[in-house]
Amino acid sequence: KAGMEAEIQTLNSRCTTCEAQLASATQLASDLREQLSQALSETDRSKQDHATRVAGLQTQIETLAAENARLEGKMIAFKRRSMEVDEAATKATEQALTDLKAMVERANSVAERERKSFESMMARKEEEVGEA
Repeated sequence: KAGMEAEIQTLNSRCTTCEAQLASATQLASDLREQLSQALSETDRSKQDHATRVAGLQTQIETLAAENARLEGKMIAFKRRSMEVDEAATKATEQALTDLKAMVERANSVAERERKSFESMMARKEEEVGEA
C-alpha cells in the first residue's frame, strides 16, 4: 500500500508538472498566434520591400554570373596556356637531356681517343728509351 501511495504521489507530481507545461504551452501558443497575426498584417507592407530587394538581388546575381563566366573564360585560357608552357618546358628539358647525353658521349669518345693516343705515345717513348 505504501508503494502504491508513493507511486500515486509520483504520478500526481508528474501530472502537476504536465499541467504546468500545458499551461505554459497554451500561453506560448496564444503568444505565437498574436505574433502571427501581427506578422500577417506586416506582410502586406513588406511584400513591396521584398519584391524590390529580390529585384536588386536578381540584378546582383546576373552581374556576378556574368563576371563568373568572364573569370571562367580567363581561367580556361590560363590553364590552356599553362599546359602549353608545361609541354614546351618538358620538350625543352627532354631536348636538353638528349643534347647533354650526346655531349657526354662525344666527350667520352674524345677522352678515349686521347687515352689511346697517350698510351701509344708512352709506348713509343718506352721503346725509344729502351733502344737508347
